[in-house]
Order: sequence, then C-alpha cells, then structure tokens
Amino acid sequence: MTSQQAGLRPILAEIHRYWFGTLAGPADLPVDKKDMWFTQSDATDAHIREHFAGAVEAAPGFDWNLAELSRDEQIALVVLLDQFPRNLFRGSGEAFARDAKARAIAGALIAGGKDRFALIEQMFLAIPFEHSEDMADQDRAVWLMAGIAVEAAESFPDYARWALDSFIVHRDIIRRFGRFPYRNKALGRTSTPEEQAFLEAKAGANPSNPTEGRSLSGR
Repeated sequence: MTSQQAGLRPILAEIHRYWFGTLAGPADLPVDKKDMWFTQSDATDAHIREHFAGAVEAAPGFDWNLAELSRDEQIALVVLLDQFPRNLFRGSGEAFARDAKARAIAGALIAGGKDRFALIEQMFLAIPFEHSEDMADQDRAVWLMAGIAVEAAESFPDYARWALDSFIVHRDIIRRFGRFPYRNKALGRTSTPEEQAFLEAKAGANPSNPTEGRSLSGR
C-alpha cells in the first residue's frame, strides 16, 4: 500500500461512519441514514463535496489490495467510487466515470464472502451492478438483492422489498433499451424516439426530477 493510499484509510473509516452510522448487528437498518441515501439533498451533496471530494478524485487511480483494508474500509471504498460521484457530478458523464472500478471492487468483495458484511452493506455491494448498462450485471444485481430481501424478511422487509422492486425496474429498462435513457444527455448520446417518449413520460410522472435523481432506480 502506498503512503497516499494509507492516507485515505482514515477517510474511508469516516465515510463508513457517515454513510452507515453505527450498525447494531448484521440485520440492522440505520433509520437515521436511509433517507439520505436515495433522497436528493443539496445539504448531502455539500457535505460530500466538502469532506470527500478529494478522495473521490484520488481513489480511482490506485490499485487497491483489498486484503490490506478493514471490512468497513472495503465497503466504504465501494460507496466512495459508486455513490459519491453521483452527488458531486449530477447531470455530467463524470458521475458514472468510476462505475467500472466500483463494480470490480464490489465483485471482488462478494467473491471473498459477502456474508462478512451487514445486509444493508451487501445492498451497496449489489448497487454497482444495478448501475451497469450490461444485462448480465443487471441479472446479478437482482439476484443479489433478492437474496438480501429474503434474509431481511424479519428485520426490514418493506425496505428490502422496495429496494428489490427498484432493482427490477432498473433491469427492465436495460432489457427494453439496452441502456439508461436518462443518462443520454449527460453522456452526449442521442435518444431514440422510443427513449424520448419514455423520458417524457418519466418527466410527466415526476416533473421536479425527470431524469436521474436520488431514488434508488435513478442513481
């Protein structure tokens, strides 16, 4: 581990505390945090920008040896690469620039044994696959989230079911279009007529946030 990477470890620990709070057990849902995750907030964006923007810029450039990180640092690294760019770069293709790195790290952590992580942490290991425009990744995301929902049946069943439904919506969009139409503008892509109709219908259903907001299926 380089000295620069070592310097990021306290920040990763801080990210875990900020994002998950204090988890009381493997099936705990931090109710004081869950609204922050998927509700667009200028205050949340500002906090992440003030405290973590430097880490978002630095972390993708390193070849991380995950075995050198604690469990909390590992999941925090995924949050840093997958979630925080969406706060910092709304409406820009830069919001998705670290997705592949986040997905690779999440995949390695899952392969190393996802049961080391709390159920809600496992959801954030699945989300990088939900963010992918690859159908195989979408299938994997739904499979992972379905397993989490089963395990969360006695702890947070409603929230887990909502999350699973959102994962399925994501997969259905990729099955239909092969990509997320609401990313087209940010990525400089031309929408097809069918995609444009989809975007207009989405805007009509949610006029205050017609494209990518802070809902689980819009991240």
